[in-house]
Amino acid sequence: SDSAAFWIFNQVSNFAYTRWIDMIPEIRDLQKELELSYINNSGEIDSRAAELYKQNPELAVKFLTEYSVAKGAQTFAAWKKLYAHLFTKFMDGNIKTITSDMKFPKVNQPGYSPEWYKLIVKETGDRYKVIKEPGH
Repeated sequence: SDSAAFWIFNQVSNFAYTRWIDMIPEIRDLQKELELSYINNSGEIDSRAAELYKQNPELAVKFLTEYSVAKGAQTFAAWKKLYAHLFTKFMDGNIKTITSDMKFPKVNQPGYSPEWYKLIVKETGDRYKVIKEPGH
């Protein structure tokens, strides 16, 4: 289901495997932004919950539950947006960069690393070698 956090987190991570070195900075930026916002608000949330608990423990539980659900939904929405961004930017092995002065994004086709090409040659050996024949 595309409404389950499990699947959206796996969409991002599985897609990132294809171009890890290019995608991980954007993934880490969003992760850091979300985590820091939650960490920075935890003192205020804890204080508010403690005040509510003194008045009525059920209100404190309700407050913390609603806060947690809201932050889970925020994380889910941010990760879903991240996946759409990554998929658009890195689709088909390309890297698209948006510039303000161009109507369409700049498209870079970086190919694979020299190590990857060497691995292909090593693992396939002569399997795909084209042998010259008369007329070819």
